[in-house]
Amino acid sequence: MQKQTLKLFWQFAKPYAAKRNLAVFFPMLAVITTNIVGPYVLSLFLNLLQSGSITFENSMPLVLMYSAIIIAGDVFFWRLALYFCWTFQVDSMRDAYRKIFHTLSSQTMDFHANRFGGSLVSQTSKFVSALDRFWDMIVWNVVPMLTMIVGAVVALTLASLWQYAIIVAVVAVVFISTVLLSSRFIAKRNTLEAQADARTSGVLADAVTNISTVKSFGRETYEYALAEKSITNWYAASTRLKWGIISTTAAYSLLIAFIYIAALVFAVYAAVNGLAEVGSVYLIFIYTINLARQLWEMNRIVSDYNKAIGDAHDMTEILHLQNDIVDDKDAKKLVVKNGDLKFDNVSFAYDKGDGEEVFSSFNLEIPAGQRVGIVGRSGSGKSTLTRIILRFADIQSGSITIDDQAVSRVTQQSLHEAIAYVPQEPLLFHRSLRENIAYAKPDATEKEIKKAAEQANALDFIESLADGFDTLVGERGVKLSGGQRQRIAIARTILKDAPILVLDEATSALDSESEKLIQASLGTLMERRTSIVIAHRLSTIAKLDRIIVLDNGKIVEDGTHAELLAAGKTYATLWSHQSGGFIEE
Repeated sequence: MQKQTLKLFWQFAKPYAAKRNLAVFFPMLAVITTNIVGPYVLSLFLNLLQSGSITFENSMPLVLMYSAIIIAGDVFFWRLALYFCWTFQVDSMRDAYRKIFHTLSSQTMDFHANRFGGSLVSQTSKFVSALDRFWDMIVWNVVPMLTMIVGAVVALTLASLWQYAIIVAVVAVVFISTVLLSSRFIAKRNTLEAQADARTSGVLADAVTNISTVKSFGRETYEYALAEKSITNWYAASTRLKWGIISTTAAYSLLIAFIYIAALVFAVYAAVNGLAEVGSVYLIFIYTINLARQLWEMNRIVSDYNKAIGDAHDMTEILHLQNDIVDDKDAKKLVVKNGDLKFDNVSFAYDKGDGEEVFSSFNLEIPAGQRVGIVGRSGSGKSTLTRIILRFADIQSGSITIDDQAVSRVTQQSLHEAIAYVPQEPLLFHRSLRENIAYAKPDATEKEIKKAAEQANALDFIESLADGFDTLVGERGVKLSGGQRQRIAIARTILKDAPILVLDEATSALDSESEKLIQASLGTLMERRTSIVIAHRLSTIAKLDRIIVLDNGKIVEDGTHAELLAAGKTYATLWSHQSGGFIEE
């Protein structure tokens, strides 16, 4: 996964190659001028002092040269590096956010059902931060370090100190090799720590999101225990990581100490044997100090690198996941003229391997404009039927068509635009009531929004709120009751005005009075629309054109309310267990 992560980091920066290259080029110039050429000019000045031949005339060129070098390096080159690094990093991070959001929003419902929302948000933030940190490491650490090593070796050779240049090159190679070898040891611990951190974020987010359930059941102690377990695992992983870093940095410190000792020994040797002037001795020490400082950065380079790879690991896996439900290459936009819906020999199982089939050779035709109720005991396949219509899951064989267009051959966006769907447990955005209702039609007028709210029997409770339509509903609509959320979802569906309507127990959260009031609205909503209504409350569907009874994925009864009651079979039994609800005879 490390290679894939590096490839992603490179791909996000590739469109901004010019800025990236300049961000790398200017640190090289800055190091060469301030850390290599600058000290070399000073060494020439020191040699003049030693010789006793220094004059204003022969020293001023060196002074002017050194001043120009320092100003160019410290004032211009580093600032230009900062500018180009910042601009290409921000561009890359923006593209990363876009890519991740597109990937997450394109994933299947099963993908999201099996993951913590909090973990996905945490992984997104960590990946983008890792991308930023990676390029920071390249520009501010790797490039200066390599430039310093090569520059020092070249400068020492030109100064007739080739023996020490060899020592510098060998020590640098040994140091870098040691750090790279030890990085494998740290990398694994870093990944484990990042994964433990993501799991902890997920557990905490899950508990906070469902805090009302936690409190109502008095399960704070239980949730604290779950959180404590995750926190303990993270703490253990983090501790192992820190001890690994401490042990490896001790080895690095030993090598740095050797470099300083080698510099002193060689300087003494060169001075005693007349191999070096005072300027050359100065070069030995200043290059050694600068080199040691840069090599020590290798420790941070590896630490930042491992941290970046570890933090990006989980999101990298997600970005490389194959989406099971994708648009066909030749997918066309769904065009609904009538709304005929047909299931032809449909077979479906949630586990594509050896899972038990929910539907096997399932056939059903719903003519345009027909209002069909689907009933059956739990597990009979009612909600699964809505999932495969909306293509939240793909069937294994057969076909589902709308006006003779296979849902698998049209774009998912056009399919979802053609179907108004109200789930059993609608979730709202943490936005205003107005925004939530208008989500189906962003350009809706205030009049249209109010009319939809009125038809959904939501206007009275909205206007009773202090901020009315501007009321923020809280995360997932937590500030509203279940019935209020359901009515907002229905208002949103009314505003969408799609040719096909799917209600998956859309009135399940309504109280008796609200349900009675909304029945007329639903009747108006279903007029001239192909409608599928999943219901446990049979009162919701008794007046529909047709009722289908499912049992273990099979149609066991099909007819009107009156016909099925007269048949005295499954539907009649289910009806007898209910009061008939609020049907007006």
